[in-house]
Amino acid sequence: MKSNIKLIYIFVIVLLANTYSKAQFNAGDSFLQGSFNVQQPLSSSDNFSTQKNYSIGVDWGKYNTKNTASILSLNINYTNQDYQYSAVQSKALNISLNKGHEYYKNIFGKIGIYGRIMGGVNYGNLQSTTFQSSSSIGYTQQTINSIGLNLTGNGGIMYRLNDKWAFTGNLLNLNVASVGYSWTDGKRSPLQGGSSENFTQKQFDYNFSPKVAFSYGLGIRYIIK
Repeated sequence: MKSNIKLIYIFVIVLLANTYSKAQFNAGDSFLQGSFNVQQPLSSSDNFSTQKNYSIGVDWGKYNTKNTASILSLNINYTNQDYQYSAVQSKALNISLNKGHEYYKNIFGKIGIYGRIMGGVNYGNLQSTTFQSSSSIGYTQQTINSIGLNLTGNGGIMYRLNDKWAFTGNLLNLNVASVGYSWTDGKRSPLQGGSSENFTQKQFDYNFSPKVAFSYGLGIRYIIK
């Protein structure tokens, strides 16, 4: 009986030591990470009835210190929105290649928080249909292609499982600024009879209004010593 109690004590001590040990990274360590995220706006809006925003990412990084790392990231984002009052349906695919820095802070045992600031290039493809039953135009279809530069950020929590593996939970995404060029091919179709009207449009776009969104995601990180 006493031997069993001693074994239990030893097990508890080992478990507590493992839990409360600080999860630090070492300068020179590299890592490879895959992640999946579902994003939602921070504030709700009545302009759309449904919105789906998914993204997958592959990251490569190297720790410059135990708290900072240089990151190279490839991300693919898919968005599907149905706007309630303007009767718009849209689907968008965005591919981006980003480079930046990650900042890490251990807060308790193997748990820490991290934040990123990233800059990169992106290509986007948006397809939308606008229904206009109250006018002579029945609906408008358009395809918008775009290329641009963007400045983004994100952050969340990290759990260091052991020397080789860690898990990240992305909580917030931040779009800081973007500038780009887009070209549009579209068609306007009448309600009844008549012929459709094709149109094209080219323009420069920019956005310097930061937007924050909730992001529910999981990342799996493999640390290379």
